[in-house]
Amino acid sequence: MKQTDPITIVVADEHPVILQGLIRVLEPYSDLLVVDTCKTRNGARNSIRWLNPDVAVLDIEMSEHLFQEVAAAGSTRIILFTADASSERVLKAVESGARGIVSKTSEIQELVACIREVAAGRAWLPTNVTDQPREEAENAIDLCPFSRSLTVREQQVLMLASQGLSNKRIGQRLNLSDGTVKNHLHNIYRKTGVSNRTELASVSMHGRRQTAQSD
Repeated sequence: MKQTDPITIVVADEHPVILQGLIRVLEPYSDLLVVDTCKTRNGARNSIRWLNPDVAVLDIEMSEHLFQEVAAAGSTRIILFTADASSERVLKAVESGARGIVSKTSEIQELVACIREVAAGRAWLPTNVTDQPREEAENAIDLCPFSRSLTVREQQVLMLASQGLSNKRIGQRLNLSDGTVKNHLHNIYRKTGVSNRTELASVSMHGRRQTAQSD
């Protein structure tokens, strides 16, 4: 995406009033472009697959499974637009592939800021999330600097592998087969230049420390 190109957005919510409202409130922003709206999970899946927008703003009723599909399939980054922004919900959404979470009770400026941050590759979490779930969610979104070269799904596998989880446990957490987990780990090793889980955990922790020091 060129710097002058607008951020392309697909919005999905089962309530037509919310969809129309989002179109109206986002229309004045020249750097944001809603390319499609959807009322169903299948509609959102197909729209994202064919249009490949920069950002998808999805209601939680679209289900975490759709989040996982979108996160694994391409470059579209997911924002959860929800009435339930509890700490537990936030962490679950992030583990399913969401990069940003915005409450439906928020001001429009917060949604706009979230879209811009997520499109730029950063995270956006609600201010009401307590410290421990926030830290877990932030680690899940951006484990370390080299994770930016990984897909969202690879970042999720990286996070769980660096915590010592077996392939089977990772598969259970992410709803993946053992073979798929192995393939993701192979790609992670190739992209990060490490050869085993011990090195992976070490490099991940080193990256986190460097990130914290730079902040």
